[in-house]
Parts: sequence; structure tokens; C-alpha cells
Amino acid sequence: MFIILTAGGQLYTGNTGSVTAAVLEGYTLPRHLWRALAIALVGNVIGCVGFAFVAQAAGIIPSFAGELAATYAIKKLTTVALGTVFLRAIICNWLVCLAILLAGAAPDVTGKLLMSYLPIFAFIVFGLEHSVANAFMLPLGLLGGASITFTQMFLRNLLPVALGNFVGGAVLIAASYSFQYGKLGECRLGQCQLF
Repeated sequence: MFIILTAGGQLYTGNTGSVTAAVLEGYTLPRHLWRALAIALVGNVIGCVGFAFVAQAAGIIPSFAGELAATYAIKKLTTVALGTVFLRAIICNWLVCLAILLAGAAPDVTGKLLMSYLPIFAFIVFGLEHSVANAFMLPLGLLGGASITFTQMFLRNLLPVALGNFVGGAVLIAASYSFQYGKLGECRLGQCQLF
């Protein structure tokens, strides 16, 4: 994520917070939100799946890493209920979008790295669900020998995780900050001019 932030790339999970905030504050139209999210998600998934295949073909994934990825993929798809996956995705993207907010507050690259580190570290340590990370790890697990299909990956993980990530970014970050400090808060005071 830090590389994406500093290089100016688009990450679906980050866009759920930042583009939703832009819509809520009147800087763009709601249709632009859906377009931005769709383009970022499709591009992120193509990039992650493609990178998994290229890494495997280039031989840079040692056999033990492929086996570990296969075990990881099977566990993600078989041991956690969909409701739990959805909640883990919400919490994950709350942390990811907090990392983006904190990094944006830092005046230099070192500060951005330090500010984004703790929330990202937390989501990894807690084993939360990040749609873009899973779009790499699950296909890598498939390539490592996991007996799973792309349909299972999509229905049991990527779809509910992408939806949960949207709630985490759009509701817990964008809407809550807009309610506290922006236009949604003005609605609370009877001075609403959304969209």
C-alpha cells in the first residue's frame, strides 16, 4: 500500500474511502464513485492474478511458499463463515483507510511510511480480509496446488470481502468523517446540501 500511495496508483480499498468522501463532500458525482471503484477493482484483480501467474512461471515462488499459499487458500475458503469474512473485511478496510488518512497527514515520505505502518501491520497480524491481497494470495494458492476453483475464490472470499471492504471505507471512514466534520454533519444541523 505504501508504494501505491507514494507512486500515485489506485487501490480499490483506498478508493472506497477517498472517492466516497469526495462524493459526500460534493467534489464529484456518485456515478464517478462506481466507475472509480470498478476500474480500480478490475485493475487490481488483473494485476494480482497476473502477478501470481508470472511469479509462478518465472520460478521465483519456492515450492515451500507455494505449499504455504495453498494451505492458506484452503483455510481462507473453508474454515471461516461468510458473515465472519464480511466483518473481517469491514475492520480491515477501516484500518487501511485510516492508514491512508494518517499517511496523508505526514509531510514527507518517511512520515508517510511510519504513519501507514501500524494500521497495515494490525490488519495483517489480526488476519483480516483485504480483497486486493486475497486476489494475489488465493490464485497463488491455486498455483501452489490447492484444490480450489476461481468460482470458490470469488463467491467464498473475493465478493464478500470486496463488499465488506466497501463498508469499512465508505461508512466507517468517509461517511463518519463527513458526519463529524463535513456535509453529512451539516445535514444533522438542518443545512443539508448533499450531491
